[in-house]
Amino acid sequence: MNPTRRTALLSPALALVLTAILSGCAGGTTTADPAANSSAVAPSASAAIVETPAPADPSAPAENCIPSDVTAAGIPLVDGTVVCDLVRGELNDGTLSIVIQVGSVDEGFSQATSALTAAGYSAGVTSPEASNFTNGTYTVLVSVTEQDPYGAVVTYALSPA
Repeated sequence: MNPTRRTALLSPALALVLTAILSGCAGGTTTADPAANSSAVAPSASAAIVETPAPADPSAPAENCIPSDVTAAGIPLVDGTVVCDLVRGELNDGTLSIVIQVGSVDEGFSQATSALTAAGYSAGVTSPEASNFTNGTYTVLVSVTEQDPYGAVVTYALSPA
């Protein structure tokens, strides 16, 4: 067969194969039946499955994620939205932290420190952004910051005194 003729025959065939391959890369297949395409295409082994958690029930109080021993101990917390994903640890072993979204850093800090003082806690080391308090039974470190994506937050680190 003539080499020029072989190239002429090969080019349309190669173009058809490349079109089929490239259309598969773009998400399609060469099968004409769309129903067959959806069942014939399997996810690749390297594809990650992303699970989106169910949205929180807006009618449920955010305080549900605060451990009951904090409530039972009467440790005052600032009003705001508790960031349940950032509530970690346990009060009894000194590893508990609670993060609460507030309107502003200044307002949140003022409310948090006032509530602790009103509940009989005495201040130890104080600064404009963090202070520690104790009532002899519990120690509470309060700090405030802007934290993405939550905005202004008050963070409590709670432990037995």
